[in-house]
Amino acid sequence: MDLSLKTIVYEKGNDLRKYFENTSRNYGFECVQVEYGDDSLFSYFSQNKVDILVLNDDGFDHERLCFLLDIIYNNYCKHILIVTNNTFDNQNFDCINGLNSPNFDLILGSSLLKIKKKIDSLPQHNLPLIKSKICEQLFKYKFSSRYDGFAYYTDAILRAYLTYPYGYSIMEIYKEVGEKYNKSAYAVEKSMRTALLSALEQIRSMPTTVENMRLRSEFQYNMTNTIAISTIVNKLKIDKEISAELEVENC
Repeated sequence: MDLSLKTIVYEKGNDLRKYFENTSRNYGFECVQVEYGDDSLFSYFSQNKVDILVLNDDGFDHERLCFLLDIIYNNYCKHILIVTNNTFDNQNFDCINGLNSPNFDLILGSSLLKIKKKIDSLPQHNLPLIKSKICEQLFKYKFSSRYDGFAYYTDAILRAYLTYPYGYSIMEIYKEVGEKYNKSAYAVEKSMRTALLSALEQIRSMPTTVENMRLRSEFQYNMTNTIAISTIVNKLKIDKEISAELEVENC
């Protein structure tokens, strides 16, 4: 599964920006430059899920920066890469130097890929398990895998799940899924809606049993792609097997 990791770049100048603009997505990172200032940084964290923070400490007061990083690590983002010529005693942070080295782009890329490998190994990024659970839910709600929309739904739900509890744009998800399958956002939305309507028709035509009545109450006639995605994400969040994986990480 080729999901980009949301990476924010934070610095007083623009020394790091040039290293991310052209090559970051090729490495599997979606990079955003956050405007300098504590208010703008914390505002961004409060509204977005961030996988990695890359920070250039040039020009920062070292003591204040340490307080800032502790707040971020304990509340927002566990993966922090600092470009620095200083020494950090906190082992929670990854540090690199050599910003002026002709090989800095490779040093930075290597460090980011090491962090990416670490993130990919975490339970909440156990993509095969999560995708299996998504397909299980889709089949339960009578989605048919013969529709292209089934595959689009799988990817869309996975993207929504990995951004939880932060909000997501359904149009952005359509766009991202379309980029993977070389389809337009409109084509993705239409195929997903077709798959959903077929599932709703299957549910409505089933015999009246307690189980089928429950399915009808969860997937009603006015269901939309957005509501269907949200419904299944909520099911994943209470899935015992996924929860057990997360408990292992937190031990």
